[in-house]
Amino acid sequence: MMCTLILIGFVLAFVSPLLYRALGRAAGWVFALWPLITLILLLRAAPQIAAGAPVMDIVNWIPDLGVTLNFRVDGLGLLFACMIAGIGTLILIYTSAYMAGKPRLGRFYMYLILFMVSMVGTVTSDNLIMLYMFWELTGISSYLLIGFNHEEERSRDFALQALLITCGGGLAMLAGFVLMGATGGTFSVSGLLAAGPVLRESALYLPMLLLILLGAFTKSAQMPFHVWLPNAMVAPTPVSAYLHSSTMVKLGVFLLARFSPVLGGTPEWQGLITFFGALTMIGGAILALLQTDLKRILAYSTISVLGLLTMLIGVGSPAALTAMCLMLLAHAMYKGALFMVAGAVDHEAGTRNVLDLGGLGGKMPVVAVAAVLAGFSMAGIIPFFGFVAKEFFYESMLHSPVLAQGLSVLSVLASAVLACCAAMAAVGPFFGKNRETPKPAHNGPVGLWLGPIILAALGLVFGVVPNLAARYVLGPASSAITGVNEPLSLALWHGMTTPLLLSIATIVVAFIVFAALSRLRSAKRLSRDFRISFGANALYFKIIDGLFALAGIVARFFQNGYLRIYVMVMAAAGAVAIFY
Repeated sequence: MMCTLILIGFVLAFVSPLLYRALGRAAGWVFALWPLITLILLLRAAPQIAAGAPVMDIVNWIPDLGVTLNFRVDGLGLLFACMIAGIGTLILIYTSAYMAGKPRLGRFYMYLILFMVSMVGTVTSDNLIMLYMFWELTGISSYLLIGFNHEEERSRDFALQALLITCGGGLAMLAGFVLMGATGGTFSVSGLLAAGPVLRESALYLPMLLLILLGAFTKSAQMPFHVWLPNAMVAPTPVSAYLHSSTMVKLGVFLLARFSPVLGGTPEWQGLITFFGALTMIGGAILALLQTDLKRILAYSTISVLGLLTMLIGVGSPAALTAMCLMLLAHAMYKGALFMVAGAVDHEAGTRNVLDLGGLGGKMPVVAVAAVLAGFSMAGIIPFFGFVAKEFFYESMLHSPVLAQGLSVLSVLASAVLACCAAMAAVGPFFGKNRETPKPAHNGPVGLWLGPIILAALGLVFGVVPNLAARYVLGPASSAITGVNEPLSLALWHGMTTPLLLSIATIVVAFIVFAALSRLRSAKRLSRDFRISFGANALYFKIIDGLFALAGIVARFFQNGYLRIYVMVMAAAGAVAIFY
């Protein structure tokens, strides 16, 4: 099943420019059929996967060489593939409205579908080399998407930044995969999942772990590799809503979750992942508060949640890993909706600056409803799924095997800031004083608000009936990581518990932080200067400038225009080659 679906997806990607010319504005709706059919087939297989029987698809590609294409969908792969296909369906529809009339739109569809198919391939591959190939295809296609407006220098620079950081980490990850395969005696992912003791007791465990962490941290924007994510907001909003909220940035989390059963449980794993996850959770939350652009607010808050998810994997208890699955799904729904809302506001009102927005609720009522519903889920307000996930998250932190009190306090502070960001992005632009905008705002075409309203409504439905997602998607995903094959039962209300008290404290702190926003923004210029002078972003550009300077020195030395030096160098190189 998976091999056929992925092959069809690749064919669709490469013929999409031609189909776009024939279909016109309806192209996005037609292209959305591929991820929709993929989602339906995955959900049909969900009962089998929940029963403990992963879906396998093995194709003999080059039988004489023993090369096969191995795909395997277990609970973890099902969760990620459903998010990729489900949100991808809505993004393609959203693109048809948001990008209508834009030049090179057929090419944009090709890049977007190529990315989508590569993502599905990554999370369902049962071979390390195949996983790496799909992983790098997501990096290449995201480079093309981020730099789609290539006539702008910023788009080119930031697309290259994302490519260098994520693909550089991917090369390190490949080296880690080679060590894993050599140590475990197989490159099969499912085979390696049974070789945990061999890998953990190997003398190569630490270099193997560090290399794989580099791949995961760069892809999921963990500090100090986080700088590419907010800079990637130069991409068109469909790219931000899909790549940088619900799919690509979570690949690092997927990688850690996938290999947690075999590489986890050691002090090195727990210490490194928990530390960098907690650092990213707090750092991303603080930086989100200093932003006034809707997309950058959502980008930095995404970094914070990626740190939260990573921290939960580092803690590694069954409760923490289950909480990671819940937070993963909740974040994909509300953040995908809010990014699309930000794009709709920018498209129809002509600005994304929260200081210039207000009173749009009466002009864009459907978009406002989607924003408020998604914002409530992001803030963790009952009865939304964000509340259910946050309750489980707090419970897992209270019983964490490491630093339970410290991590609980940090979690409440980060969640309070995220709730404040939800108010900034989902409430402020639509309520309060009416403000003049560059364009007269209105709801816009159906494709512009359909995706946000569906994702936001699902956040409410899964909150009211949480076991709807738990039985066939979240439960199997948790079991695939923890190895505990017990049915997952979720509830909206557990009584007056400690996690509920922490949720109340979160909202109180969020109100306090929101009231202090004006003072925080007054310090924005100072913080910006600090980041530019000493931050990771400045370090990246200094390294790039240094590489260009080194390339110039080397070029001037070897390409100096003197024929006799060229002949001498070639003769010397030939003599060395003959000697060895």
